Amino acid sequence: METIKSDAFPTQVDRALEQYFNHSPLARARPILIKDVISVLTKDLLLEQLPDAERLREFTALQAVLNMYRQGGERILQEELPKIVRRVIDNTHLSNLIIYLQMIPLAWYALGDPGRDKARYFLEEGGQDDQLAAIIPVALNISALRGLACQSLARLSNDHLAQLIQQDPQPEYYLSEALERWKRSESFEESKRMTKQFLAPFLSTDLTVEHITRIIQAFSGNSQLYDHFSTLRLIQSQLFSLSSPFPDQTKEAWIELYDRFVWSPLPDLLEKRPGLSSEQVSLLTSLEERYPDVISLLTKRAQEKYAQEEHAPEDAWNL
Repeated sequence: METIKSDAFPTQVDRALEQYFNHSPLARARPILIKDVISVLTKDLLLEQLPDAERLREFTALQAVLNMYRQGGERILQEELPKIVRRVIDNTHLSNLIIYLQMIPLAWYALGDPGRDKARYFLEEGGQDDQLAAIIPVALNISALRGLACQSLARLSNDHLAQLIQQDPQPEYYLSEALERWKRSESFEESKRMTKQFLAPFLSTDLTVEHITRIIQAFSGNSQLYDHFSTLRLIQSQLFSLSSPFPDQTKEAWIELYDRFVWSPLPDLLEKRPGLSSEQVSLLTSLEERYPDVISLLTKRAQEKYAQEEHAPEDAWNL
């Protein structure tokens, strides 16, 4: 342990093996020594607040020992880890546990149901905002906890969620919750702030056609978004281009957005809404160029809607 805690101990498993463990008593260790090393390192990593550098060295040492003695190490974890995890009681310990699960993949299987329940509890109900925000990116790397980690995003404040997105804007994890908040913008000022926090970071990532479609639908569902010039400008300058490889798959979503800017004073007449901004007119022009049939499609739909409304009173009377 003195060797592991020293600043000279490496943080790469192969170097720890080559430079230290392969030439130490661990190379010919009795089971009791292996058990003691694994147990002491695990207690340190779960129950103590270690400096980051020391924590990394101890994880490297634990990974190296488990590498040297795979079968015996797995058996020791199954025996000892559930006992140690009984002492994991506060949020700091629970945070340490999730980090341990990420660094030692065998641990999830060795943990036992009570320990797994503790890890799930932390994501579902435990932890303060800052603790939860710090641990969610870790939990996303653990397949057994990934779903809960995504669900727990709803517990975060806007600022903490925005911080995670800025650090690593992964749409497969963060976009759903971000869009839920973005599409509820209640003013132009909020729209500006929310667009910066919850939309802009994703536009520089590899968005799928499903992601793009959901963004268009969220945008077209709130006038505080599609009537706000800076938000609209971002949609036209970036999202419209990103959707160009998927013209057919995104067509319906774009047509629904176009419909927000038109009205039908007569059944056979479709006109653009008066007072449109230059940004809105520019986007509509771009949509007309990509989809030349957009006006005829919306006109037909307006006529069908008008016909249904005309027959509605008569049908109700007959009933």
